[in-house]
Amino acid sequence: ALLYDEPRLASIRTVTHCELLSVTYGQLQAVLGQDLSPQRLKRNMLLKGLRNSPVFAKFPVAHQLALVDRMSVVSHSPRALIELSEFGIVVDGDALVPRLAGMGTGLLRRGQWFGDPALVEVFPRRTQEEYALSRGPLLQEMLSNTLADRPVHRGWSTTELGSLTAGDKGCSIAVLRAGDVAQCLRDLGIAGIGTSVTALKYAQKMQAVSEVYLFQSLSHMQMDKLVGILFAHDYARGALVARQGEVGR
Repeated sequence: ALLYDEPRLASIRTVTHCELLSVTYGQLQAVLGQDLSPQRLKRNMLLKGLRNSPVFAKFPVAHQLALVDRMSVVSHSPRALIELSEFGIVVDGDALVPRLAGMGTGLLRRGQWFGDPALVEVFPRRTQEEYALSRGPLLQEMLSNTLADRPVHRGWSTTELGSLTAGDKGCSIAVLRAGDVAQCLRDLGIAGIGTSVTALKYAQKMQAVSEVYLFQSLSHMQMDKLVGILFAHDYARGALVARQGEVGR
């Protein structure tokens, strides 16, 4: 009722004596601001989903909050095909994840996410399903039941998903596009963010730098400067990256 400014859908009655803490709509606006849209009130859930991403989890809190404010919520009717944007979090309802033939479907539930491979880790779920298909119908059924009972705690890469469909009751997805990431980083004063591509590269570098023990004690400003001066080098398979006996520089 509070989220959507609609009449209550159910009555509430106490079972035992209890004490209820309450706040008025006006008091809530005084604390949170005038904008009490559903997205605003679900900010914590969106922030948690963002922090579950291996890449965005490494961002400073100020960056994460700014990214949440950039997210837009898109509603989908039942069984509608969902556009696989750079990053998305299920806000309401369920989204159906296709599996290989004979494996049924999986679910992305409220608070779970999907994203571009540049922003998430790719998990080898497909290899489990392919193995089960090669071993016959009994193993297929066992794995299908196991996957149905075990929710996806982290997320899916868009490459691994292939496609995504709204559930039987529809769903709402909070979407963060690469262009939004780029504009957000520019607004925060991050240098060198010219395009969506550079924004995704910045995100990848931030994750990589955060994994290095030497850099984990740096301030957010120092991390931003370090990420800005890093250069990426590509190596073919088998190429020599460093030679024994050479002096590091």
